[in-house]
Amino acid sequence: MLVLFQSFAIEEEDFDFDYGDDFETPTPTIDRTKGTPEKEIETKMTLLHRFLPKDSHKRQTDLSVEDNWSVRGDIFVISNEAGEVKKIDIVNVDENNLESKIQEFDRACKAGHKYQIAIKELGLITSVNSCAYEQNGLLDAFVFTLNPQGSIYSFGYQKSYTKHSKTPTNWITEGLVKKIAEGPKPQFKFEKYDMFGKQKIDETEIKKQKEQEDQPFYVKYWWVLLIGGFLFLQVLAPPQEEESGGGQAAAPARAGAK
Repeated sequence: MLVLFQSFAIEEEDFDFDYGDDFETPTPTIDRTKGTPEKEIETKMTLLHRFLPKDSHKRQTDLSVEDNWSVRGDIFVISNEAGEVKKIDIVNVDENNLESKIQEFDRACKAGHKYQIAIKELGLITSVNSCAYEQNGLLDAFVFTLNPQGSIYSFGYQKSYTKHSKTPTNWITEGLVKKIAEGPKPQFKFEKYDMFGKQKIDETEIKKQKEQEDQPFYVKYWWVLLIGGFLFLQVLAPPQEEESGGGQAAAPARAGAK
């Protein structure tokens, strides 16, 4: 054991070099570009809303001002440079006038009116029963569904499940982002079929098939002619006479008997 400790001490002393005063310890270079946060782009959109009577015959996809639409608030869409939406914030205009809004939804619920919300710049509209706000209060959430490219495809109402430390005194709306998962592409075992299941047309195969169809009769059906010729020769061949060996042997026996 003593010999081992001494060998370790010698190895440590061998690597204890004196570099001198002029030697500078190289500092490692750090590539800070890899840690740069992704640039965010904010786009402001207008959130509209209205109450639509159940017996109304107005077009439910019309966003004109004459159709009783009013501004509910602003939507701030935060996306990256590639245009993929990462976050959505919603600010309501009448967020501090909570009591009057609750009464407005209560009257709309009793009248059976439908509550509609729209994004003006995207032309998207979603509808919900007014009684949903009367029952759940003005703590709502909008689920924004994104397409595989990361753009807003649709949105809809959802009850907010966020817990607050105290009862909110303003209208709070959450923006939830949900992206559609792109499914796997179909894989076909047959290369002669495309992605829609339609058979591909191969010009070489068509030409080859046409050449086979244009061949003479004796080339295409040579095997039929061969079998037919063989059977024909069998029919024309003379029948063979059977040898009666038993009758010739019995004649001398009868002569000896006489």
